[in-house]
Formats: sequence, structure tokens, C-alpha cells
Amino acid sequence: GLIAGGNTPGDGGARKSIDFITMASRGDSSDFGELMQERFDFMGGMGNGVRAVFAGGYSQTSPAATFFNMIDTVNVQSGGAATKFGELSATRGRTTNTSNSTRGLNMGGGPGPSSRTNIIEFITLSTEGNAQDFGDLSNGVLSHASCASSTRAVQAGGYISPQNATTNAMQFVTISTTGNATEFGDMTVARDSTSALSDVNGGLG
Repeated sequence: GLIAGGNTPGDGGARKSIDFITMASRGDSSDFGELMQERFDFMGGMGNGVRAVFAGGYSQTSPAATFFNMIDTVNVQSGGAATKFGELSATRGRTTNTSNSTRGLNMGGGPGPSSRTNIIEFITLSTEGNAQDFGDLSNGVLSHASCASSTRAVQAGGYISPQNATTNAMQFVTISTTGNATEFGDMTVARDSTSALSDVNGGLG
């Protein structure tokens, strides 16, 4: 398991470190390597059991935040520094990422601290390259979460527009096809800045 990037409250410092844990045994994390760029708020990662991929994010700089469109990758089986995979179509932070073993999805987020998009883009994990258009969420959303099975990706919660409110809505797409998201259901309460995971994340279960 990999833990990448993040922000240390109090000093405004985005991080580029990647730590790893071994799922089969309990214990502290160990150093794996580094992202290409220190950044945070790129919720979730994408992977196929061999490759892990991280897309988007931002760092808090003065006088304004810097947002990124970079997609970088590491080999999960061996530690080391991340290398370039490709780029999103635009800079986006407070976005969410998930995948099955074939495709990775980047959903929502925005090019600024409070701006939002409803864009869904995809990459093919086995081949490096830029993200391509997949479809749209039902509204612009940031600071949200997503998880996936081998066939379906579900997006949950977040801070939506134009209502400017936290939502409890969940939406889904079928990963093997392109198209707009469809209603999945509702969480018990509205939430943002959360995390999601499934027992077949990566499509390997």
C-alpha cells in the first residue's frame, strides 16, 4: 500500500514523499520514494497491481495556490522516484482518482481553491499518455471521494456547485465504456474531504 504526498498543517508545506506499508503484516510505514512534485488534495490513486498512478493536486504557495495537471507513476514492486505518465487536460486539485486493473479515472476537482468542474477523464494504465475525455458528473464537485470494482466506479460526496453546499449524493459510471455518471444513491449524511475504498479496488478482487 502506498501513501503519497499530503500537507503538514501549520507550515503550509506540501509533501512529495511516498511511503509504503506491507498489507500482510502490521507495522509502521517505510520510505518508498518521491512524487515528481510536492502536492496534496489528489484524493485516491490508480493502479493495476504493477503500476501506481497519481493525478492532479496542488500546493499552497504565496500569494496563491499552484494547481497541477501532472500524472506521475511508480512501479509498486520496487521503490523509487515517480516518473511522468502524462497530463490531465487542465490543472485540477481537490479531485478524486480511482481505477480497475485496466483504466484509471480522474473526476471533478477544479483549477482553483473554490472553482469546480464536472469533468471525468480516463487513462489506460498499461500505456503512458495523456488523459482522455470519459464523460461528466451531474454537477461540478470538489473535495470528494471515489472507489471502484472491476466494472464500476462510484463517486461520493464533496462540495458541489451551484448550491455551494456539501452533498450526500453518489454517482457511478461503467469503467469499460465512456459516458456521463448516473445516480447511485445517497450516503447517510452529507460529507466532503473524505476517502473511499472497496475490497476489489484496482479490479483485482
